[in-house]
Amino acid sequence: HVVQIGENETMGELTQRLSEAVGPLLVNTLVGMVEGTVHPEVQSHEQATHAPKCAKEDALLNWAEPAEILHRKIRGFNPAPGAATFLRSDNGPGERIKILRAQKWSGNSKNSIKAGLPGDILAIIETGILVQTGDGPLEVTSLQPAGKREMPARDWALGCFKSGVLGGFQTQPTPQPV
Repeated sequence: HVVQIGENETMGELTQRLSEAVGPLLVNTLVGMVEGTVHPEVQSHEQATHAPKCAKEDALLNWAEPAEILHRKIRGFNPAPGAATFLRSDNGPGERIKILRAQKWSGNSKNSIKAGLPGDILAIIETGILVQTGDGPLEVTSLQPAGKREMPARDWALGCFKSGVLGGFQTQPTPQPV
């Protein structure tokens, strides 16, 4: 069976969808084994790979990476351990923020949005915030500040940047105690 992954589908959503789809497949396989129409095959150990468990440090975003890579990481680390970044701060480590949902930005950055450095929050838009990556903006739609619930990125930015001066996220992730 082949399963298509949605363009903005998270690991958690895909896991749920696969768990619902596997039930009938499992029943058919077990019935087939009892009837003798399904025969087990030994896995090729030469082609098998081991995937280590993801740690929180693995999920720290580096905004200098391309938008497509960051979009995949955000989707892949949702719900756990959660893609994270830190706000830039002049006095020590900034606030840790989980980026829960993002999408490819459909706008034309050359005409409507001024480019910035990776991690710069370029604009607050109706559906979220635009963050500069290594190759253009990424639209962040949902995030979770430390100790708070998930919220629309636009609402967070409007509350965070009341002065109208937009900040940004640290470009190079630095593992910090959580």
